[in-house]
Amino acid sequence: IEGTNVHVVSCLGRRADGALLSGGWDKTVRVWKGEMQAELMEGHTVAVNAVVGMPSGDIATGSGDQSIGVWRAGKKLWTLAVGAPVRALCSCGGDLLASGSNDGVVRIWNAATGQKHAERKVGDSYLLAMAFCEGTSELAAGADDGAVFILALEGAILRVIETLRHCGEVYGLAFLESRDLAVACGDESCVVWTRSPDRACSESLRKEFLAKVQAVQAAQGSSAAAPAAPAGGSYDMSF
Repeated sequence: IEGTNVHVVSCLGRRADGALLSGGWDKTVRVWKGEMQAELMEGHTVAVNAVVGMPSGDIATGSGDQSIGVWRAGKKLWTLAVGAPVRALCSCGGDLLASGSNDGVVRIWNAATGQKHAERKVGDSYLLAMAFCEGTSELAAGADDGAVFILALEGAILRVIETLRHCGEVYGLAFLESRDLAVACGDESCVVWTRSPDRACSESLRKEFLAKVQAVQAAQGSSAAAPAAPAGGSYDMSF
């Protein structure tokens, strides 16, 4: 099939100039301008699972071949060895790039130098989604066991400051302009978390949600989640 990622388009992103990026199971990354393919990048040996545009205009790609590629003008600048299939990427501003992988490790890279900046193992589950909040400099990583980890980058140290639990796998994350966090889950739900008491849901709805989470975790044989505080530095739900 000419002009598309053959069979499956597995991920989308935007380059700094607004051009559309696509990655596919055919191991390719493509840059689009309107309906026309502008660039084709080949170099991964397994499917491309994530693609993101960096502020510099470079492109980062994550693959099942356990590597991250950093590209410029269609040419690969760096191959970053991760050691596990890469499922998710996001830009953290400037040259910093975050990755999530099958080994449950969040890694921060300097895309300009190809060097690893920090890493933190947050669990044993696959990390499927990532998002960065410019306003708070916090990073969110979502896992296939329903956990979302909120991390702070402090120099070369990644610190987990909060864990949010859900009833299904976390497939998508996005920080909103309000700094609320939207979470797309495998149980057909989208949960929005807020630190604003004015936008938080009712106490009864929060308790109902937490009871569902605890029931799911009990069925999975894991420990029950601790309820999150409604405000004061912790997220609460908003819909």
